[in-house]
Amino acid sequence: MVVRPSPDRRPTRANGCLLPRASAPAAHRSHERRPRVPAGGSRLPVEAIRRLPVPIQRRAIRYLFSVEGYEAGAAQTEAVRRLVVSDKTSGSVDLAGPLSARLEYGFLVVSRAPSPAGSATPVELAVPGETDLPPWGARARTWISAEHPASLPDGIRECVVDADRVAFPLRVRRWRSGDRFRPLGMSRQKKVGDFFTDQKVSRTLRGEVPMVVDGDGSICWVVGHRIDDRVKVSARTTRFLWIEFEGE
Repeated sequence: MVVRPSPDRRPTRANGCLLPRASAPAAHRSHERRPRVPAGGSRLPVEAIRRLPVPIQRRAIRYLFSVEGYEAGAAQTEAVRRLVVSDKTSGSVDLAGPLSARLEYGFLVVSRAPSPAGSATPVELAVPGETDLPPWGARARTWISAEHPASLPDGIRECVVDADRVAFPLRVRRWRSGDRFRPLGMSRQKKVGDFFTDQKVSRTLRGEVPMVVDGDGSICWVVGHRIDDRVKVSARTTRFLWIEFEGE
C-alpha cells in the first residue's frame, strides 16, 4: 500500500483532537475518558471511532492521513479501520511510505515513522550561542546568566541548570536503551525507559526525544520533560545555564 501526498487541509479540532466535522460530537462525548498521550502525529480516540457508522469511520481515518499531508487509498483506510474495530489495545498497520498508523493509549495515531533510537550522531552545543539540530528539526540556544531567575521554566522547551554542576561540552543525542537519570524532585536514579512509561511516551516516539548530556555522558535534560536533579539550581548557584529549544 502506498500513501500519496495530499493538498494541505485545515484541521478541525474538538477538545484538542483532530476530527472531521461529522465525527466531532462523538469525540466530545468521550472527552472525559481520554488518557494523557504524548504529542506526535494526529490522533483520534478509539472509542469515539468505534461508535461511528462505518462510512464515517473511514472518513475519520482518511482525515487523519490528510492532516499529515497524505491521501489514504481504500485498501489502507480499510486496513486501519479493521485494526480500530478489533479487540486489540495496541498494534499497527504496515504502510508503505513515510507514515505509520497504530493504536496507543486508547488512541488511533497516524504520524510520520520515527527514526530508530540512537540513530543520529550527537551534536555538540555552542555555549553560549545557537546550534542547529537537523535530526530534530530544531535549534538550541544557550546562555549563562548571573541573575537568579524570578521563576523556573517547566522543562518542556526551556530549562535552567547550575552551570557549575555541568561538565562541558554539552551534546544533544537520542535516547539509548539503558539510559538512566534522576528526574527533578526524585531521590534516586530511574531508567529513562521507565520514566517514559510513567509519562505515557509511546515506544515509537521515544527515539525522537532529544537528550542533553554533558561531557561525562550524564543526562542533564530529557528535553520536553524534566532536568536531572543533580543539575538543578539552588540558593548557592551563581551561574545559571539556560537552554532553549526552538522548532518542531
